[in-house]
Amino acid sequence: MEGVALHGQKWRVIAQLFPGRTDDAVRNRWKRLSAEMAEGLTEGLIEGLDGSAAVEPRAAAGAAAKGEAKQAANKERLAWSRAEDAKIVECVQSFGLKWSRIAEQLPGRTVHAIRNRFHRLQTLQAEQAALAAAS
Repeated sequence: MEGVALHGQKWRVIAQLFPGRTDDAVRNRWKRLSAEMAEGLTEGLIEGLDGSAAVEPRAAAGAAAKGEAKQAANKERLAWSRAEDAKIVECVQSFGLKWSRIAEQLPGRTVHAIRNRFHRLQTLQAEQAALAAAS
């Protein structure tokens, strides 16, 4: 909670304060705790708040607009596993950027989620390469 007070919702920056935690994990925990605080479930567990209302998680943008997004909004999002990440990379090497074909290999994940995850993996890989080069 202190990280959010200092850095706002810059999850990568905050995740660096917690070794072994990804920015997604930090953001998901913040949203869960915020929702619980709004319901009064974590009252007194979190220090540093001024008693103002907790930030509630935002609903998926346009979830009501598309059937797929509507279904996804009703299901709890699961964190990406290393096995799924490896499968995405393997499928891109095999099939190219054929997202619907790759989605067939990853049941429960949407085409958009897979594409976004692949691009996120590329960004993370580039950041790690830059850090390694700087060392």
